[in-house]
Amino acid sequence: MGSRTFTVDRDKGEWDYVGVASAGITPVTGWLIWSSFHEGQDVGDEWNIQSKYLWLLTGEQALNIELGYEENDTEISRSKYSLSADYYFNETLSLGVVHSAIDYDDADSAETNQVRIKKFFSESISVQAAYTDMEEESSVLVGGSYRF
Repeated sequence: MGSRTFTVDRDKGEWDYVGVASAGITPVTGWLIWSSFHEGQDVGDEWNIQSKYLWLLTGEQALNIELGYEENDTEISRSKYSLSADYYFNETLSLGVVHSAIDYDDADSAETNQVRIKKFFSESISVQAAYTDMEEESSVLVGGSYRF
């Protein structure tokens, strides 16, 4: 029903660990709805909802669709939504796109688009690459991952 993870927040040059918990439900096979909360969060000012659905296609092919919405009424009031889709050619290779937008209450909005690819060599080892286009700059990510 949920999990506990930790993230790192950098504040004034010092690392500070913040506890994060996620809780969700699976109303039908393949569909997950969840929300995440962090240590010290005021749910009246900050909240989020995420949804993910995985369609199994023919053979090893699949399509993963994710939607997300966040509301934050703390120091910088903003709303954020995101939509992503990943096509799995097989169990080891995926190609995806992400669109997200942030709407600030007292400033312009910002949009981001990303194209990403991920290759799994085993259950533990993968590589990934992504190109992200933001309104004023772009970035390229190349990375690897080892899970143990």
